[in-house]
Amino acid sequence: MTFSWAGAASALRRFVAQDAAEPSHSQRLDAGQRASLTWIAQRIQQGGVVLADEVGTGKTRIACAVVHAVLEAGGRAAVVVPH
Repeated sequence: MTFSWAGAASALRRFVAQDAAEPSHSQRLDAGQRASLTWIAQRIQQGGVVLADEVGTGKTRIACAVVHAVLEAGGRAAVVVPH
C-alpha cells in the first residue's frame, strides 16, 4: 500500500461521518472536534496543519484521529508525549 495524504484525508472524512452517524451517547467526538477534523481533511494535503487551542478542547482526540487516518492510508506516525 502506498501512502498519500489524499488517502489520509479520505479516512478522516469517513471517521467523521461514521462518528456523526452514531447515537449521541456513542459518539467519540463532539461537534467541534468533528468540524476540526473536517477542516484538517480539507487542508492536510497542502503541507500539513498546526493543531493548537485552549486546554480541554479535545486536541488529543483530534491528533489520535489524524494518526489513525494516516495509518489507515498506509503511512507511519510518531507520537511524542512529554512526561
